[in-house]
Amino acid sequence: MLYLPDKTFYLLLMLVVPLLVWQTAAAQDDHHPPMDGEFIDLATLGMSGGSNHTGHDGLVNGRTAITTEAVHAYNHLRHFVGLDHATIDEIGAWAFANTLTNNTQAWGNDQQGVGIWYAMQGAKVGWMADNTFDPQVVCDITRTARLGDREDVMAMVVQYGHEGFADYLTNNGYEDAFINTLKMEPHYAGWMHDRCHGWRSIEGVAIAHDVNHLTVLSHDQMEPFMNDTWDWPQWPALNVSHARVLEYFQSMVTLGDPMGNHLDDLGDPPVNNDPDEEPGEEPDEEPDEEPGEEPGEEPGEEPEDPTTPDVPNESGSLSVEVEGDLWWDGFTAAITVHNDSDVKLEQWQFRFASSHTISGTPWGCTVETTDLGNGLYEHRVSGAEWAKSISAGGSVNVGFNGDQGMALGNSGLLDADSLFDGGWIGDGDADEETADPGSPDSPTETAKISVEVEGDLWWDGFTAAIAVHNETDAKLRQWHFRFVSSHGICGNPWGCRVETTDLGNGLYEHCLKGADWAQCIPAGGSVFVGFNGDQGVSLGHSGLLDADSLFDGGWIGD
Repeated sequence: MLYLPDKTFYLLLMLVVPLLVWQTAAAQDDHHPPMDGEFIDLATLGMSGGSNHTGHDGLVNGRTAITTEAVHAYNHLRHFVGLDHATIDEIGAWAFANTLTNNTQAWGNDQQGVGIWYAMQGAKVGWMADNTFDPQVVCDITRTARLGDREDVMAMVVQYGHEGFADYLTNNGYEDAFINTLKMEPHYAGWMHDRCHGWRSIEGVAIAHDVNHLTVLSHDQMEPFMNDTWDWPQWPALNVSHARVLEYFQSMVTLGDPMGNHLDDLGDPPVNNDPDEEPGEEPDEEPDEEPGEEPGEEPGEEPEDPTTPDVPNESGSLSVEVEGDLWWDGFTAAITVHNDSDVKLEQWQFRFASSHTISGTPWGCTVETTDLGNGLYEHRVSGAEWAKSISAGGSVNVGFNGDQGMALGNSGLLDADSLFDGGWIGDGDADEETADPGSPDSPTETAKISVEVEGDLWWDGFTAAIAVHNETDAKLRQWHFRFVSSHGICGNPWGCRVETTDLGNGLYEHCLKGADWAQCIPAGGSVFVGFNGDQGVSLGHSGLLDADSLFDGGWIGD
């Protein structure tokens, strides 16, 4: 008589336990404790499962959480090799452009989180010299940082690092950030597998994800290239040459081609007399190499003037390769731009005609589009951010998403013939004079624009996608408009800047100004910008955003 109740009890138990586990996991994601101090914990940007070292409860034997302190260590290393400080958005954009992520498109906080994660990886490994690199050293110094003495860590930096790097860290007070980054657990918060599982092929025997496992150690922290969840090696990575492994991690530092060569000859280390300088600020003293020069140039050498005939800026010195994927009515284009000259290109661009349009935010480039009529568009692609310049004989990888004009199908691969179906143009007046923004030929007033608002509502917030149309027959070099709203704007807008004034009584005046790739609008053309926001007057937890809801305090105009 007790059999049925017992059986029912166990059936219920089998149903309830997974539910409780799921609820516990969700609660950990939603209520993950913030880190104390000045640095941002990666888990605050998102957290998921995937490793026994995902949460704080798995950070054992000296392993620590990933925080933005790693970005400090990363930028200290960039300064040492003569490069400007990089933002987490720039690092994240580079990773997405080079197929080092799960997806081709960043959503939500993905670009920032990926940027923090790859900054950590670059800082962990990129300090090592080519002639002394060994994966076992990465393991040994990590274990020493977590469980040993800092003096022993720095002794290993002297022995295996770039010449002068140990003194650079010590003299500028950067030791703590460096050692603390070595302690960080790559599996922490789940980003290694959820967002940074790169599918890029490495030497045809592994993918980027496998090589990323260099910094994942065995349970006893005695071996590199391990998968500590099961404590066995990441087998494909063991077949990659040591030289390629180091170049791959050094590319994270230079934001260069993951399959290229980097940091071979650094010259003399820079001088920095301000140990408390925050990454992102300019150093008090100029480094011996101008930021942005290729490592290996002689310190103190005057950079060539990019406008002189000896330094071509035209796309006649370029060749491009196109790869990508097709999807329903759209595509993703991954373009490798080669500098075929024997001098550095400080700025590059090329033009092509196409039946296809370009949408969203490009990575590594800006795109200006002119409607040629008859279903054709001219797209001018120019290098930007980390891909603005190309070293002599070098390459950069950039890309964008687009909407199909002539149908290409809903799956398959994109190639150059499909993308450039209207014809290749080449360069094209790269140095043309620009109109005076204040002249009658270049209107800037919002009376010349119209806007359309779309977007999605979510719990207490929204995402606004705004199409800004140039209603004139002249190019707008700059545009802006203002509106009053009960809603606040949060996070980083895309394609625009937002200046907000609190008007009181629960209302705000927002002024949107075109920025980056959306600063200009061609005659009769449009740009697409947007932002996330917090609901003032409640709009609900799901559904669509429209202009009436966003501009609920009234339209002002220019």
